[in-house]
Amino acid sequence: MLRYTLLAGERALESYAWEEATQHFIRGLEAKGIDLNGREPAADAQAADLLFGLARAKSAYFSFWADIGQTVSNLRSAFEYRVAAGDSDRAVEIAQSPPRLPVGGRSGLMDIMEAALNIAAPGSSAKGQLWAHYGWVAGVEDADYPAAERAFREALEIARDNNDGLLLQRTLAQAAQVDFYHGRNYAAIEKTRQILTISAADLDLTTECAARYVYCISANYIGEPASPQELGAFINAAERLGNQFWVHLAYWVSSIVALLRGDWERARQLANRAVAAAPGAPTILSSASHIELETGEFDRAQEIFQKLLGLLAEIPANPSFHFPAVVSVDGRVSWFTGTPREPALPAKVADIVMSSPFAIPAFVAVNFVGMAYDALARGNQEACHLAYDGLASFSGECIHAIASDRLLGMLSHAIGDVSQGTGHFEDSLAFCAKAGYRPEYAWTCWGYSAALLDRGNEDDRRRAEGLLAEALQISTDLGMPPLMERIASLQETMGAGLQPPPAYPNGLTFREVEVLLLLSQGRTNREIARVLVLSQRTVERHISNLYTKIAVRNRAEATLFALNQLAPSE
Repeated sequence: MLRYTLLAGERALESYAWEEATQHFIRGLEAKGIDLNGREPAADAQAADLLFGLARAKSAYFSFWADIGQTVSNLRSAFEYRVAAGDSDRAVEIAQSPPRLPVGGRSGLMDIMEAALNIAAPGSSAKGQLWAHYGWVAGVEDADYPAAERAFREALEIARDNNDGLLLQRTLAQAAQVDFYHGRNYAAIEKTRQILTISAADLDLTTECAARYVYCISANYIGEPASPQELGAFINAAERLGNQFWVHLAYWVSSIVALLRGDWERARQLANRAVAAAPGAPTILSSASHIELETGEFDRAQEIFQKLLGLLAEIPANPSFHFPAVVSVDGRVSWFTGTPREPALPAKVADIVMSSPFAIPAFVAVNFVGMAYDALARGNQEACHLAYDGLASFSGECIHAIASDRLLGMLSHAIGDVSQGTGHFEDSLAFCAKAGYRPEYAWTCWGYSAALLDRGNEDDRRRAEGLLAEALQISTDLGMPPLMERIASLQETMGAGLQPPPAYPNGLTFREVEVLLLLSQGRTNREIARVLVLSQRTVERHISNLYTKIAVRNRAEATLFALNQLAPSE
């Protein structure tokens, strides 16, 4: 019976029938009277194989930390039995298949990787797989990017020496994920493109899911969001694999893109599917609360936050995403509602990520987003300074659906440095316009207007009026009551009603028209930057955006467009 159970479990794994496989392995372990937690050494080969099978089957689920401890214990028991029995080949095979664990957590897998590397045959594909897994653990558990890079180089060299295509694609997928979590988004995208050029027949399905995830999430960060076709391909691959972890990520990333576009209904639908795959996942709970905040559903956002906060009692303190997600949502709830949340989140929650030597950059960035919102909500200048200093290194990114430069501009305004803030706001406008992140563009317009009005000269007021009109139009079109209320409040301080923004051709913004008119006068980028008090980088980004909108390739064509389409008074 036990032989059949093992065979049935292995076949279920091969066909991605994760629940069926789990049940087969559990029945076998119960029949042998073995502790499912694997806390005792495996007594024989059958026990070791059953524990190893259960570890692989359980890794298909989005697990809470209690389950993770069990999964690692199962794997360790199976590995240690094979090492003690002198079966090095089987021990290495076990170490080659570690479970997928939440990024940033401390699993204890590193010692298994190191022990397996010591017994694996030099230059073998098995050793290459171990180096790839070692790189993953070094990168996302130890936050040691140089060690991860060295391990991936070893794995890639073995893959090429052995002409092992499967090892090559799996190593690239692991390395791409580490690149993303360490803020190297362009490197991550380049690796995923190499993977996705492999023919479907030769592409490992789990590797495909990893590559599509990294591509889609990194593309969001750099402001070049994945297309509907690319997002659909990720969902399709995840559902074919049937792994709840990847299914929830596929729907979550698609929900984030809808959120950034301001398509609230689709964002909610996709979020609900992600929740169905992985109830309690901090990724989806965090972004689900964001959707409700943007649309003014504050009570619903508070409910989601309380659910997310409640999860912290179930897991040990660690720098995984649970803690920065709570910090981020806490800050956003305080800021959106206009009332700092009380009781305040204990400082130790934010400190868990900030003080950990194992915190990875992507989660540190999310932590700083929450700290920035909380500092702004409380009007605490010292906290604004600290948040600015921490967030500055993430300038030019979209962090968890928030334009970092928009927040940096608001923090600069809060600490009284409007000149510094204008540079960030301009960068945010150009970034969001190019990416099509309309809600963030509208919030940038509002924040920029408030800063300009505080500076108080007539040119700033004229610019603020144009920006505020754009913010009002977008927020009205998308249905963003919190932003509309803030616009109305700012309008009252201006003492005049807002006029609808001018209808510029081809969807050009007010700032893009300003740049285009100066360009058509023969001004260089440096001269345009000086006239508009912008950086040359920002001018270049505006020019790139407007070229795309008006479908021209050079300054001569842009000048002709301006002469034909823009009235002299503009």
